[in-house]
Amino acid sequence: MTCATFGAVTFACSPTPAAQPRISVDDAKAHALKLCLDGNYERSGGYVAREVRDESYLTLRYQLSDRRQNAGKRLAAFVESSTSNYYRAQLPMKDEEGRGPFNRIFEQCMGFYRSRALADFIKREL
Repeated sequence: MTCATFGAVTFACSPTPAAQPRISVDDAKAHALKLCLDGNYERSGGYVAREVRDESYLTLRYQLSDRRQNAGKRLAAFVESSTSNYYRAQLPMKDEEGRGPFNRIFEQCMGFYRSRALADFIKREL
């Protein structure tokens, strides 16, 4: 806080702008994984993300929205454009009991989480 002081009397104080906390690459990647899973399970009919009410990365979302040029929206758009079809991939096997079809959403989202493309995007954009 910046204050004007005359003797023992403080006349005016103004808050010093706080530096934005650093968002770790690991946290950003974990949030991207959550976006990938939520989006693909929703498209597959597995669940509706807002009904699950999982706000695991709420604070991170707020931090991203406060960053330059809507970093959170850019990350969400990148995840969407990179992973939106993952729900369509099915296991190449026949289920004799007819319980399928089975998906590979988690496996594919983990591959995206570990990808060079995601790491490069985060380093460049966030």
